[in-house]
Amino acid sequence: MKTGRAGDRLSPLSDPRRLIEYARHQVAHVEPALPNPNAPELPEDAFPGYRLIAPLRRGGQGAVYLAEQIATGRTVAIKVLRSAPFAPAGECLRFQREIHALSQLKHPNIVTLYDGGTMHGHPYLVMDYIEGVPIDAFVRERELSVREVLGLFLKVCRAIETAHQQGIIHRDLKPANILVTSEGEPFVLDFGLAKLLHVSLSHEQSVTSTASGQFLGSLCWASPEQATGATNRIDVRTDVHALGLILFRLLTGRLPFEVDGPLDRTLRAIAREEAPPPSRFRSALDEDLDTIVLTCLAKEREQRYPSVSALIRDVEHYLAGRPIEAKRDSTWYVLTKKLRHHRRAVAALTAVMMLTMLYGLFITQLYHRTQQAERQARRTAVRLRDSLDRSQRSVELLVNQVARQLADLEDAEQPRRLILEQAYAELEQLLSERRGDPALLIESARTLRGLGDIDEALGRYEQGLERFRDSLDIYRRLAEEHPDDAACQADLSIAMVRVGDMAKALGRLGVAQDYYERALRIDQALEEAHPDETRYLDNLLWSYDRLGHLARRSGRLQAARTYFRKQLSLAEKFRRRRPHDDEGLRALRAAHGQLAEIAAQFESWAEALQHARRVLEISEQQYRRHPNRLPVRRRLAAAYLRAAPLYAKTGEFRAADRHAEAAKALIDPLLALRPDSRADLRLLRQYHQAAASIASARTDSARCSAHRHALLDVLDRLAALRPEDASIKEKRMTTLAMIAAEARRHEEGAKARACCRQGRSIARELMKASYSPSSFLEGYLLLLEEGCPDELRDPEEIERIYRLVEDRKIVEDFRLVRRLARHRASQGEPDKAFRLCRRWLETTGMSETPAGESLRAEMARWEQAAATMSSSAPADTGVTSRTEAAARREPGRR
Repeated sequence: MKTGRAGDRLSPLSDPRRLIEYARHQVAHVEPALPNPNAPELPEDAFPGYRLIAPLRRGGQGAVYLAEQIATGRTVAIKVLRSAPFAPAGECLRFQREIHALSQLKHPNIVTLYDGGTMHGHPYLVMDYIEGVPIDAFVRERELSVREVLGLFLKVCRAIETAHQQGIIHRDLKPANILVTSEGEPFVLDFGLAKLLHVSLSHEQSVTSTASGQFLGSLCWASPEQATGATNRIDVRTDVHALGLILFRLLTGRLPFEVDGPLDRTLRAIAREEAPPPSRFRSALDEDLDTIVLTCLAKEREQRYPSVSALIRDVEHYLAGRPIEAKRDSTWYVLTKKLRHHRRAVAALTAVMMLTMLYGLFITQLYHRTQQAERQARRTAVRLRDSLDRSQRSVELLVNQVARQLADLEDAEQPRRLILEQAYAELEQLLSERRGDPALLIESARTLRGLGDIDEALGRYEQGLERFRDSLDIYRRLAEEHPDDAACQADLSIAMVRVGDMAKALGRLGVAQDYYERALRIDQALEEAHPDETRYLDNLLWSYDRLGHLARRSGRLQAARTYFRKQLSLAEKFRRRRPHDDEGLRALRAAHGQLAEIAAQFESWAEALQHARRVLEISEQQYRRHPNRLPVRRRLAAAYLRAAPLYAKTGEFRAADRHAEAAKALIDPLLALRPDSRADLRLLRQYHQAAASIASARTDSARCSAHRHALLDVLDRLAALRPEDASIKEKRMTTLAMIAAEARRHEEGAKARACCRQGRSIARELMKASYSPSSFLEGYLLLLEEGCPDELRDPEEIERIYRLVEDRKIVEDFRLVRRLARHRASQGEPDKAFRLCRRWLETTGMSETPAGESLRAEMARWEQAAATMSSSAPADTGVTSRTEAAARREPGRR
């Protein structure tokens, strides 16, 4: 390198400051018409024929923008490379390669290329905008079964098969390059590293390597030939290897080797270490599926599937229950490798083979003895199965009879827990003896379901979810093998419901909804096919019950009302068929109870009281028949407590007091004998809630406050018994919010601050765990807006919760919608408040109810306020009010 003054003359850019100025000068002259795509903004019309909407992603190589094609209105993605003078040649070649590859590919699961070219020095391409998530995230979030995963995987394979048929190898297959839409359709993206089979090797190397020879792509998804730099060995089997890695990830949630260590260790693992079978990480997978995955992941190309088409055939054979073609490391292959490695031992091996032939003659003489031993083994297996069945029945007796009856006895909680734990250990032992025996599949599924039932009874919801999922995998397999067997289909439905129950208990409402809806479809088909079988009718009405509870918890009250009305209709049908069966009465009571609570949420007090009275009639009827049964006594107390506050809402305070005290008279003796009974503490909680509601309707603030403090004590006791129960935490937070709001009204600042801090801590803990049913959001807003003193109030936190309500589109929960509308009106947006309420009235059809009438009165005030804001605006400013703008967008509005 030249130095000194002569060097300065030869290299005027040796001074860094002058180099920067020179670079700026070059940029200014190279691309004067179009800003840098990495800059914060591009003009909407940067690309003729397209309107840019928003940037999707920016990086060192360029940017991707969301845009609209003006001529068609189609939403597209525009991928722009940084300007050619500053992009290395390899980047430009890869960009051109992607355009060339996509232009040749037409497949429903490959992203479509619409346009491409260069604009002011910026190469760009226009393609489909895919709104989706990576395929591994989709499988994880939807919790797909093995068969569903394979169905999704086949679509990806067929897309890659099409690319191979056009002479294109992807070479960068990984979950991030396969996006799945909400409808479950996968799309293969990013052909920037694709290899065209007719292109020369030297050209390929310029596209797939940097100047230093660094590997491009994602190392952890690379094949052995890519990791070792053997680019001349890359062919369609390289994509087969990547597909094997993706399938391993989808089935197990992990890669077959660790990728977080040093680079040399990762490269060694890719190139040399044999992949473990997927069944090591997920016991529900079988040997055939292991063989498919491991054939894809073979280190030697010759041992992999010769094409993606061959892989597709084996996956299809597996799904159809037919033998697969792949043979993992056949005996002849292993023997051939050993012979090449030990050439000097060939002679000795030949001698051993001769001895083996003589040994075969000896084995023939033992044939009859072997047959006799097999017959004896079969008899032993039958005895073992009978023994296991007897053990299973004994354990089920403990769980279903003894433990459940102990739940109704005084002071029996601890013995009940001991029996359940013992039953759990017995079932674990049974499961270990049965696992892997195909003849005992149904027994294994029943055992797993029994374990899940115990986990649920003991509050171990995560563990129970895993048990029920394993059970579901078996029931699904049996149902697929026997599609016309109604009993198998009914078992499958129950298994799906139990998975949904555990997901709901953990606050995973979307997962629960999916499983409940699948179960409902099975139950509907069974009831339609077997109209005389009441067991299928029973399953169907309880599927509607679960969906109703879930819809109500999610704030979809109109959907919940529809589900419960269907349940009520089916329960009446069940009751007509079997008038002496208590199951029909139980379903009637449940449906009327839920319809009463939904009507109360709509403030339709008369309708709510009508349903509550029907619940009370059924409960009193059952109590007269079984006065000494604890569950019956508890249900009667709950029926009194449901009706009591509704009587107060209609002004019948004497009836309200009478029903509340009747419930208290049933609860007190139970709690005197079992102070830590969760069932009885829940009744005590309901009593204090009802009593506080009655006192509030009477405007008796002292009595209302006393009952709310007592309610908080009861919730503390319940939380100590079930610390993981999110619904108890939610109720504690809401009660603290009510106490804090009352303290603020009475200017008890210290008390309000203490309750506000406790409630906010609980709320943030639940939000962190993604717990957000509509009732929780309503209680959280009550705490923030009415419970927190001014010095603790955080307007940004309040606004975040309201945005969450709007994002989730909770448009049916009356109290939450009214609170949101009032908030928007208080923020100077009366037109938005008006639209929220009108949407609620249109969605629910509740315009003529008391709730609808009160809402319409507030809407009239907001509309008047919006009109006042509009008329007070200066005439010459050109400002249009929000109300006027909304009216122009919505011609139907008067």
